[in-house]
Parts: sequence; C-alpha cells; structure tokens
Amino acid sequence: MRPAVPTVPIAALLLAAALPPLAASGRAARPARPWERLAPCHLEGIREELRCGTYQVWEDREARRGRRIALNVVVLPALGPHPADDAIVYFAGGPGSAATREGRFLAEDKALRRRRDVLLVDQRGTGKSNSLDCDFYGPDSHAKGGDPKLLAGDLFPPAAVRQCRDRLSRTADLRLYTTALGMDDVDEVRAWLGYPQVDLVGISYGTQAAQVYLRRHPGVVRSVMLEGVAPVDELIPLHHAYAGKRAIDLLFAECAADAACHAAFPRLAQELQAVMERIDRGVKVRLPDARAGGTVEVVPSRGLIAEGLRFLGYGNAARKLPLVVHQAFAGDMAQLVTVAVDRRSELDRILSMGMNFSVTCAEDLPFIDAATAARATAGTLLGDYRIREQKRVCAHWPRGSIPADAHRLVHSTVPVLLLSGERDPVTPPEFGERVARELPNSLHVVVPHSGHGSDAPCLEGIYRRFVDRASVRGLDVSCVAKTPPPRFAVKAPVEVHLEARLLDGCAGSYSFPGFVMTFAPQGNHLVASSPGSADLDLFPDAPDHFFARSADLEMRVVRDAGGAVAELVVKDGGTEYHGRRSGQAHRATGGPTAPGGISAPRPSPGPARTGRRGPSS
Repeated sequence: MRPAVPTVPIAALLLAAALPPLAASGRAARPARPWERLAPCHLEGIREELRCGTYQVWEDREARRGRRIALNVVVLPALGPHPADDAIVYFAGGPGSAATREGRFLAEDKALRRRRDVLLVDQRGTGKSNSLDCDFYGPDSHAKGGDPKLLAGDLFPPAAVRQCRDRLSRTADLRLYTTALGMDDVDEVRAWLGYPQVDLVGISYGTQAAQVYLRRHPGVVRSVMLEGVAPVDELIPLHHAYAGKRAIDLLFAECAADAACHAAFPRLAQELQAVMERIDRGVKVRLPDARAGGTVEVVPSRGLIAEGLRFLGYGNAARKLPLVVHQAFAGDMAQLVTVAVDRRSELDRILSMGMNFSVTCAEDLPFIDAATAARATAGTLLGDYRIREQKRVCAHWPRGSIPADAHRLVHSTVPVLLLSGERDPVTPPEFGERVARELPNSLHVVVPHSGHGSDAPCLEGIYRRFVDRASVRGLDVSCVAKTPPPRFAVKAPVEVHLEARLLDGCAGSYSFPGFVMTFAPQGNHLVASSPGSADLDLFPDAPDHFFARSADLEMRVVRDAGGAVAELVVKDGGTEYHGRRSGQAHRATGGPTAPGGISAPRPSPGPARTGRRGPSS
C-alpha cells in the first residue's frame, strides 16, 4: 500500500499553461467553466482534448516564503451539456504515485463523466509536482529499470538512499511533503478553479489522503469513495506481514476448494514452507537480464520472496500463486524469484520514493517500536523485514511535523462508500470496518475473491449510482456476491521458438484505451514497455500468442488478409484491450486500465474494474 495494482504511463502534456498562485489571480473574472482557466492539451493514450496547467503553491505553506512548487493539474471536462457544479477528485496510491498518471483512465468512463469534471492534481513530490524520485537499483533505474542483481538485494540500499536524500535536498525541503500539506495544496487548486464541492475518490494510500482532506476541508466534500481502505491511525507498514499471510492463507483455501487446483497442488502450505526453508539456507538462482542480455545469478532473501508473494496477491495474478509456489518446490525457483524482482522493479518505476519516505518517516515509522513490530509480525512469512528496511531509511531521512490529530480516526456525516477485497494483502477488510465505525453515513462492501482492488464488473454501476445520488441509502450492492472465484492456473505455458520476422512484425508502439505500449523484439521474446512502468517480457507459446511469466497477462496477434499485424489484443484476467498502430483503440470488455505488470496498476472509482489496485508499497 504505502506503495499500491497495484500503476500507467506518465502524462505527456502537449500544451500546458503556467498558472499564478491564488493570491495573484483573485481579481480575475471567474470563467464560465472552471477548467477554462487551463490550456487545451492532450495526454498520451487519450484522443480527446483535455485541460492542463500548473498552479504555484508555497513549499512551506506556513511561512509562505521561499521555494514554490508548480503543481501539475489536469481536468477531464464533463461530457454532457449540463454539468454539475461538483467535480470528482482522484487521489493516487503509494505514497508516491501521481494522480495524472493513475487517474487518466477515467477519461474512458463516458457515463461517469457525463455530468462531472474529473480533477487530477499530482500531490507535491509526485509526477510533475517537484517529483522526489530515487534510483535504488542502478543508474536511472526509476526511469529505465534496475539491475536484477541489485533488485534481488536490499529493498532500500543504504548508499543509494543517502545519495537520493542528498540530491533531493538541493531542490526540496524533504520535511514538507507530508499528507496534510498535500491535501491543503489540492484544496487550494479546487478553490482557484472554482469548484464549490468535490466527490473524493481514493485507493490504498489515496484513501488516507482522502480522509485527511475530509478532515481538513469538510465543508466542500459532497461524497467519498474509498477502496482498499487504509485508516489514518494505521502505521504503515506495521501490518503488511499479517495482511500478506492472511491473503495467502485465504488463497490457498480457495485452491483447496477448487477441484482442479486441489488435484494439482494438494500440499501447498507444506510446499511453501519447504521453499522458504530453502531460501533461508541460501540458494543461487539464474535470472534473465533484460538490460544487458544473458542471465545473472542472484541469491534471494526471505524478505524479497515474502514481499513478492504478497504483491502477487494484489490482483488477477493471484490465480498463478499456487503454480509458482509448486514450481519452486519442484526445483524451478526462477519463476518465483522473477515475480518478486519484477514486482520490486515495478514499484521502483511507479513511485516517487523520496515522497514515500517523507510521508512514512513522519507519519508512521517513528511510532512503531520493536516490541510492537515483534507482536504484529509473529508467525508470518515476512516477519519484521519491511519494518526494519524502512526504519533504517527513516533514521537518516528528514522528519516533518504532522498535525496532532493525524492518527485520530476521521468522524464525518458525509456519505462514504468503502470497498474492501476479501483477501487484500495490504489493507484487509477489518481496516475498512475500523474506518466505517466513525462514519455513520457510510456503507462498507467486502468483495469476495478479491485482493487490493476488485475486478467485479458490477462495482462500476454501484459507484456511478452512489456519486449521482451522493447517498448510500438504498444503494443496491447485491451483485458483488456473484463475484466468481479465481480460475487457478494449474499448468505453465511452454515457450516455443519463433522466426525473427514474426517478432519483428509486432514491433512498434500501439495505442490502447487510455495508454500506449511499445513492443520490441529481444532474443526469442518481446519486451513491452510504457513510460513510468517496469518493462514486461512476453514469451511466445504459439506463432501469434504470447504470455507473461510474472503477471497474469497474455497477448494475441491479429493479422489482416495479407498477414500483416492489424492489432494486438492484450488480455488481463477476463478483460481484453485492443491496440492498433494507427492510434485508434477500442475496448472489448471491462475498463481502460493498463494490464497489470505493464503499467502502473490504475485504480478506478467504478469505470474500469480490471487492474483496479493503486500502487502500494
């Protein structure tokens, strides 16, 4: 979480306006529509014209002097002729993900946008709002991907953390990038644009951000939707180990109840224990090195593997977890280690980790002592690994101040819809229950067979009805009970050799709904890439079909009558996305979320259910 579906290409602004701070613009006449203050623009993967710009705020909001931050602002204008006065405001996960990157999938939800603008503001320290990026796993790893050997080592390498801190300190006061300051920034943008009310949407860390906004600016909030709920009194990552173990136990129970999965893997718990014991003794594993070619030998740690398993439980890829564990038990550790390394690389690409540290080193880690950590992590796969890694960072990271009520649950009578995945490996349902107890006008929905963000198709309708009415009373949520269990993968696909011309024919950039992907041949496979995300290797198991080893994703090649590639069809779980070189794209089923593992998982308040999991560390 305060990493996450889990990312999404960084917004490419073709035209942006630099806007003055509120005080300098107060005399200007208010435009007919709030977004008219912004300049026309286009974002990568979105065909329609949007509105973009920057808004200057003081870095030190209290002193109101010194450095200013240019906040990156994007508005997706309402599509109908009679827009409502309120706007939907989206808060990204992490901490460290950018709203303009995660939230632009909302452009595809025409029904949701019929009456409301969508306001996206990159929180200070993320995206294009003085982004606090770090390179932990080799030169420029945040932008270009990391060295597999370094990725398999320390989660936060001490020397790289110090280098990042020293570099960022030249352009930012790292004490001033906390959640409360970021929420005051967003409200200043709201006021300047002229929206009298807002409908808040947050997932993972974005739910904490939304709660802080609700506490600090209650008079302008019309409704709130929280998915993958993190209470403001939850100290991150205190319960990551517990939540991860709980999710794996529930997934193994679902496998046991599935005839095919149980027949293929009847002793999963014992196999996982044996795998972890082997990891503890030390094992050398050879992994492909996409950056340099060839392979590299790594010695994975328990922490790396336990975190990798937890991240695998976030979304659709959870259905592959039993198979991956069984393969490792049978002697093929490469698949399990690749999954863990790829997930770590994905977070490195998606998140501005300097901002993550500025938040967690002020708001969470100082309040977790050794005894508390020991109690919370006892009997888990992960143990206190994650807590130790982050406390080591915080010992040398500048610590900001936080409000006295920062860890007090938010009480409000504003309508709030809370959504939790039954086996969420980072924000389990009891977190949502805790938050809901202080919200008397709320409804908490637990989606069965789901992780950190749900793919249940009916949720999009639930959210649309909720935001239209701004009420949970009488809201029909019965459809979530029909969410099907996962279709467990019980057999691994087998890679076949392809002629170079077939791989070369797929090379190039393709436009999908809301995102763009580029495919490049490398050896006998394709490398799929998208700005701001980790590359994904796609291997052929047939001349016109590819699969991913570290994500629940496959791709089909569609050819025209002459044999040329007409389009690529990417399938993420049960949802297909059609991409074409021409820049035209359409959605077959589900929503416009980039497939997991290729782009930053993009949470959705209802329109696009697939990949609906915010980046979360």
